[in-house]
Amino acid sequence: MSCQEYFERVRNVVNGIKSLGGSLVDEMHLVDKLPPRPVTGYTDIQLNQAKERILDKKIAYGLLVYSDCNGYGKLIEEMQNSYLKGNNDYPNNPTEAYNLLVNYKN
Repeated sequence: MSCQEYFERVRNVVNGIKSLGGSLVDEMHLVDKLPPRPVTGYTDIQLNQAKERILDKKIAYGLLVYSDCNGYGKLIEEMQNSYLKGNNDYPNNPTEAYNLLVNYKN
């Protein structure tokens, strides 16, 4: 399966989950994506933007992890080792993950 087909399949699964009322966003990481809490509380826009950032990162990570079967084990290993050294090189959204997979030279 090509990277494009793989990317499309993941996007279809995510859209299917959303259309059924499901969510891939966990509330546990919501605080990490929000600015310091204002006295008046967070707006719906702030909460929705934070949830979108969490969803984007989760999908991007999933694209990388499950692409291992397509020969990207070395890339994932490099990113994990870099993270352990304090460098977060993981992509922030699915497009960044896709571009990384397409352009990675093993």
